[in-house]
Amino acid sequence: MAVQETLKPLLKAAFGRKGFTDAALVYRWLELIPPPLNQFTRPLKIVFNQAEQRMDGTLHLGVASPFALEAQHAVTQLLDRVNAAFGYTAVARIKLQQEPLSLYAAKMPAKKPPTPPLPAAPIRVGDEGLATALANLSRWIK
Repeated sequence: MAVQETLKPLLKAAFGRKGFTDAALVYRWLELIPPPLNQFTRPLKIVFNQAEQRMDGTLHLGVASPFALEAQHAVTQLLDRVNAAFGYTAVARIKLQQEPLSLYAAKMPAKKPPTPPLPAAPIRVGDEGLATALANLSRWIK
């Protein structure tokens, strides 16, 4: 508990400088935003026109460059989900900032190794023409 109490004021100050009154948006980002956008976007800061009201702000999102267009199309959905998390219209606009994909490499799903080809089993067919046709077909399938 001592570590939590020590870090709490430091984290509050760090998040406060970025406009986050509550760090829950940053911590719960993966829950709030549906995949794959949650893996290739991240909240950078919130800027409010009037700091005392904390309404109608601009959320600055970092987005991996290949997903910027998809994020642009999903802005309305992102606004709805973020404001639902706040419980009021805290964010009125979203500004996208493209970032290199390498920043998100740790979140990228691991590539599946290619499936090894099936071993060629000899086909025993009584009809020679059918065996030739099957052999030709197997070359097209590979």
